[in-house]
Amino acid sequence: MTLPLGPKLFIIGDSFSAQRPGTESQPTWQRLVCDQLSVERGQPVHLVNSSLVGSSQDWCWGILQEWFWNEAIGTDDYLIVALTHPSRFWFLDRLPELSNSNVIDLDRHVSRDEAQAIELFIKHIQRPQLDQLLILNRLAYLAYMVGHQGLRRPLMIKCFEQDVYLADTFEELNWAKGTLFDEIQSHEFDTSKNHTEDVNEFWRGLDGRFNHMCLANHSRLASKITQSLLEDTQLDLNDGFVKNIIPRDWAIDTDFQRRELDYELVQKNLANKPSWAPILPWKKRRGITSSHS
Repeated sequence: MTLPLGPKLFIIGDSFSAQRPGTESQPTWQRLVCDQLSVERGQPVHLVNSSLVGSSQDWCWGILQEWFWNEAIGTDDYLIVALTHPSRFWFLDRLPELSNSNVIDLDRHVSRDEAQAIELFIKHIQRPQLDQLLILNRLAYLAYMVGHQGLRRPLMIKCFEQDVYLADTFEELNWAKGTLFDEIQSHEFDTSKNHTEDVNEFWRGLDGRFNHMCLANHSRLASKITQSLLEDTQLDLNDGFVKNIIPRDWAIDTDFQRRELDYELVQKNLANKPSWAPILPWKKRRGITSSHS
């Protein structure tokens, strides 16, 4: 991996941190943090974002391991880990982006035998105890490598609520307070009756926001993250964000779409609306129940 000279901002995670190809210039939190760090440092800070939509923790740790083995991250660099839910699993080597059994169209991408194997794994093998043991091992490895290589404390941001056991006491890791899902994503919808359900039905697994957040909250999140990285202080996600920002008529409000959403993605989804049919997440359609349900 050939990297530019000078300080860098490394990011790894799922759809809360991934950048859709062609949208890298949008004012999303990753780009804004990099720009703000550059201003504060008085020199360019280069963005290295290897996040992948739909990825699991095990896939993310494979990327982290490569960075550590190659000593890609230096003592002057910054690292952000957007921690996805541990129940996601890298089922098939060729499809690291299909790790969530609740996705709508998983069975369109796998064979019948592969779908059955995934179903049996969820039903009979995967369980929260194993997830928690694995995440503790992953975080212990991360903490060790940070200390061993003398790196800045990585900023750990939970995408979803999850139990990390004693990992939040590791001095080598800087844990944010709150989660991106609970403190930002969920509160952007108008809480009036049925509106949240209407919007979720429209998204149909393809969220029209950048990283599941309106751009107004990207700028707020970026400022908080930049401060946390520069001062090595705790990032607090519990306040400071815009709530109920998505109006009921957002689907016809093109000004709002251009200002706050991934306009190109929204228009693509709207164009496909005539072909929509009622559909449930893959796991529910197959009647799969597990300790994660």
